[in-house]
Amino acid sequence: MSYGRFYALLGKLQTLDGSATKETLVYDFTGGRTEHLHELSPSEYEALCERLEDLSGERDRLRKLRGVCLRLMSELEIDTQDWDRVNAFCENNRIAGRPFGMLNAAGLVALQKKLRCILKHGGLKKEVSAPTMQLLPPWAVSISL
Repeated sequence: MSYGRFYALLGKLQTLDGSATKETLVYDFTGGRTEHLHELSPSEYEALCERLEDLSGERDRLRKLRGVCLRLMSELEIDTQDWDRVNAFCENNRIAGRPFGMLNAAGLVALQKKLRCILKHGGLKKEVSAPTMQLLPPWAVSISL
């Protein structure tokens, strides 16, 4: 299991509160059972990270960034009620390269910039179908032998 999420949140907490250390956070969370991350179950680890997100304000920040991105996508006429379409749009390598829900704060800020740029330049280009053959009246057709 990768503990990158925990350490990123710990770094944000240490800037807010200089006394936050890994050992004290894990010890307090587990009620004194352990100080080590590797002794946490996956569900405990997830709950600990969610609590740290709440303490650091990261969850609210991500919610606001996602809301702005979804509003910009709706201005581009992407159906934001259909998560498959939102994810398909974001998974394009030219847009974000990963599903919408997997974007972190930096990815969401970059996505906002791209969406604003697309809006500034006229929106998404509609796919142009192959030109249809125009039927000419019989008198307009000349056959040369």
